[in-house]
Amino acid sequence: MGKLKRLTIAYKRYKMVRRELQMRNGTSRQIMRIIGLGTPIELYAAKRSRIKARLYISDVEPDHLSHKWALKSATDILIPLSWRKDLDGGFSNRAENREKIEVHHFPGTKPHVYLRPITFSTSTSESSEVKILMRSLLGGGIHDKGEVIAIPEFSVSGIELKSHSEGERLDKPWELPNSILNFDAVITQSVSLASEAAVLGVPVFLISKAERGVLNWLEENGTPLSRLSNTADCKTELKAWINRQKELKNSKGGGSGESSESKAETVESMNTPLTSRQQEWPDTKASWGVVFELLSLKDSL
Repeated sequence: MGKLKRLTIAYKRYKMVRRELQMRNGTSRQIMRIIGLGTPIELYAAKRSRIKARLYISDVEPDHLSHKWALKSATDILIPLSWRKDLDGGFSNRAENREKIEVHHFPGTKPHVYLRPITFSTSTSESSEVKILMRSLLGGGIHDKGEVIAIPEFSVSGIELKSHSEGERLDKPWELPNSILNFDAVITQSVSLASEAAVLGVPVFLISKAERGVLNWLEENGTPLSRLSNTADCKTELKAWINRQKELKNSKGGGSGESSESKAETVESMNTPLTSRQQEWPDTKASWGVVFELLSLKDSL
């Protein structure tokens, strides 16, 4: 996508959001605060509409353009403790030095907010075949320029492969993270999907040049995340990883015999009290909640 087209889309988004905010001003449906997950245009529209509380959330250090606009529009910024300042182009340092911006940090990763740990074997069926989800990206995003590596063609026996590409229609896109639980392993170019799989305990192979603090955190905390180490030998690394997943499944006797439906039911709802195992997770959701409470106080001033 060219620069002119991006600017046109951004301007249309800005106008649409600002028009909606202005229509609601002075009504019972007035918006008091804005939370933008990597979306500073909405925050800028909110600032122009005199909305006092504007929170920018990001876990993508190289998204420099969004960070630039966030510095112009956010009252609060929320980033992970694993944030790598060496990748953010000076964004976090500038934010910390702005009197009108409060910078908050959260433990763990973004998926820790909307996912819950699983309590069952990662094998999905009695079949000896390894069931793998492979999801590819279109690329072309501002922050992923130069990060995307093509997934090489490969032929490995003993696997069941389901492929999905970014942009293909999903009937229920919000179910994609939990659908990972129906697979033994994941291959992807997406940092977001790789993070979700790793957090859920599903082995994942990330084919990307991406560098993120959250990826370092996942590796340091023992999640089953594998990253491509040699772009010149991607096919060899990928096949070796797949063979390791086959060996892992065979060592477990080919499967647990538990259906994917029953496994999905074991993923507890957001309202279920945490078990002792779940408490091992970083309390990311509570950390976000504290920031949201502070934001609600700010809009009442």
